[in-house]
Amino acid sequence: MTANNPSASGPASTSRLAPEPRANVPETPLAQMPEPRRSRGGRFLAKRAGFYLLTAWVALTINFFVPRAMPGDPAQTLALQITRQTGTTLSPEVLQSIRNLYGDPNQNLFEQYWNYLGSIFTLDFGLSVSRYPVPVLELILGALPWTLFLVGVSTLVAWLVGTSLGIIVGYRPGSRLDLWLTPISQFFSSMPSFWVALLTLWVFSLTLGLFPSSGGYSPNVPFQINNVWFLLSVFRYATLPILTGVFVGFSGWLFAMRNMMVTTISEDFVTLARAKGISERRVIFRYAARNAMLPNITGLASSIGGIIGGVVLTEIVFTYPGMGYLLFQAITTKDYPLMQAIFLMIVLAVLVANFIADSLYVLLDPRTREVSAMDRLLRNPKVVIGLAILAFFVLVAIFGPWLISALGLNPRAVDYGAIATPPSADHWLGTNNTGQDLFAQLVVGARGSVVVGALAGTIATVMAVVVGTTSGYLGGTADRTINAIVNVLMTLPGFALLFIIAGYVQNAGYILIALVIGLLGWPGGARSIRAQTLSLRNRDFTSALRTTGESTWRIILVEVIPHLGGVISAMFLSALVGGIFAESSLAFLGLGDTSGITWGTMIAQAQSSGAILRGQWWYFLPPGLCIAIIGFATALINFGLDEITNPKLNSSLAARTRRFNADLARANGRKVTA
Repeated sequence: MTANNPSASGPASTSRLAPEPRANVPETPLAQMPEPRRSRGGRFLAKRAGFYLLTAWVALTINFFVPRAMPGDPAQTLALQITRQTGTTLSPEVLQSIRNLYGDPNQNLFEQYWNYLGSIFTLDFGLSVSRYPVPVLELILGALPWTLFLVGVSTLVAWLVGTSLGIIVGYRPGSRLDLWLTPISQFFSSMPSFWVALLTLWVFSLTLGLFPSSGGYSPNVPFQINNVWFLLSVFRYATLPILTGVFVGFSGWLFAMRNMMVTTISEDFVTLARAKGISERRVIFRYAARNAMLPNITGLASSIGGIIGGVVLTEIVFTYPGMGYLLFQAITTKDYPLMQAIFLMIVLAVLVANFIADSLYVLLDPRTREVSAMDRLLRNPKVVIGLAILAFFVLVAIFGPWLISALGLNPRAVDYGAIATPPSADHWLGTNNTGQDLFAQLVVGARGSVVVGALAGTIATVMAVVVGTTSGYLGGTADRTINAIVNVLMTLPGFALLFIIAGYVQNAGYILIALVIGLLGWPGGARSIRAQTLSLRNRDFTSALRTTGESTWRIILVEVIPHLGGVISAMFLSALVGGIFAESSLAFLGLGDTSGITWGTMIAQAQSSGAILRGQWWYFLPPGLCIAIIGFATALINFGLDEITNPKLNSSLAARTRRFNADLARANGRKVTA
């Protein structure tokens, strides 16, 4: 995971010592001073509020057109489905409510859209198909508090743990703790959330028996909010889902905070604080950490969209009665009214969280930094190790099926004498519940997972480069228009939208799955490419080329894009592992291509066949570890790229510099400061 690491500094209001982030900026006469921050901040928030209202309207419009793009009469199909399941003839009022949401052939499109908006704004999402005649809104209101509790607690704990550890390791880069903790935490973050949930369930519930394996509270306790035993039961049942969220999420905050601390401790105001004899503890927490923490604070709310995707899978594993499990039930029963209403609720939650993040930016106003271009790629050991791991899995994906055939193995063959057996000489990774060799499936499944990841990563990266460079270089109206579209697409919860689309195109094959994943994964990369292109557009060499009459597209293709090679490489690696994660998540939900073999389908089959309950660790551990190792490899490469593009993040360079300063201080007879 590569992070563009903003840094921030601000005055310490309770101290005599103030940082000087603008020491080289001349004083501005009072008459020329800009207007107060409150006025600017108010206008900024008003603009952002307008943007999020626009995004909400786009989400509502997409929700309107999706069922109407389906062949036939979706409303009539849904009504017949309800009738078949319940044996109840729908009343005209219920049928009209369904047509308001899913289309009425007797009305024109504008009338349908107006009636649809009326139903949405009155919170009339229709009736659930799978639980007819329960209203959809009633189901959502019953599940929403559980998800809010799970997301809120796990996110806050992960943020506190990751930020605290990031302060400690970032203040002393290159220390033994930094060299061990940072890569280990990156390995943890590379694990798919649903696989971590399965592992947590297996260890702490099924093996050790410390916590319950499913549900939201004990059935032996009455459902009463004011009952202390009920609340204790809720916390006990939520412990494993929360632990999963913390385990997966803390490393991202640690990595971002560590990098910000490394950058901040070299700022002038930190050096001045040390020179004035302020204690190290106060320097760390009152000066360095206080300023380095700002991006993590503002990123807390904006990360909710990505966190929700992991919580959905976690709730499914633990049968936790939240929105994620409700969405899973809606997908499996093809309860389209419930699916679409949950999608709208997730969109609303993400919009509110992002607006909170923008409000924090107005209050904290952090500065951002750019890093230089990538250089000395293969001299970095992290990059070399990461590339070696990726090369190994690519070779397995290409030649693995041929190797399995040469060994006389068949991933589909059944050994009736070895049903669900652990690893042995005959079956290196054991067999599944139907007697199929899991080593053969693991090797053959590498091709499907890697192909989906590579194709989705390529599509997302190409689109991000094309859109980002075009927007950043052209500027003006084109840039504003493209950037507005990208911002709208970024605000939509891609993971939830992926689930919805996959539910419509289930079992469509690897290519279509990769295409959908790639088409939903490019907006974030386009924004990063645009920011880099805006910087390159004003460089001397591009200005000189424009002066000589070079065409715009030649400058973009020949000059701008090659300068973005490091950023594009890191983006492709992140998109690649993101594609593998998305495919495995869809397969785990039963929305992938069940006719093929991938690491995701292996984990899904282990879950559905009860391998976790029977302690058959050889069934689900190997594919999850393969996904985690690939994610770890991309994290190593991106970590190395960060060190190459920003020397302050190079732990070995920081350690050598610290030793040199210590030796120099001893030579001059001064006290050595760590």
